[in-house]
Amino acid sequence: MTHPSIPPRRDVGTVKGPGDVELSIGGTKLRLGCEPGEEARLVDSARLLDQTIRHLRSRVPGATEMRLLLMAALSLSDELNSMRAARLDSANPGLSGHSDAQFDALEMQMAQILGSASERIEEIALRLEALVSENEASE
Repeated sequence: MTHPSIPPRRDVGTVKGPGDVELSIGGTKLRLGCEPGEEARLVDSARLLDQTIRHLRSRVPGATEMRLLLMAALSLSDELNSMRAARLDSANPGLSGHSDAQFDALEMQMAQILGSASERIEEIALRLEALVSENEASE
């Protein structure tokens, strides 16, 4: 999924070493490991995810980071499902435009989005627990 109105950023990822990539997706910085040799693919996936999040942010001002991540996950999942359906339908002439690498890249993005969302939810839960504990201690 590309959004012509939102140009892709070139500074989304930096390879720190074999299998070690630092990314900035939708304003969130994270460092991920991957198989050595897969670094460029991970950065390309991050670039598409970042572009999708920036597109959604422009269309849904004020959306929380979590909402943007989930919307991006749904958007990319929908595209992946559409590509899979087209792939299974041998009568579909548009199928030739999608490669196994595109399917693999989208699957990798989905795993990263869901992993990031899960980490963010866990961080929020820990902060809420700390606030509740502080509140109970002060009473």
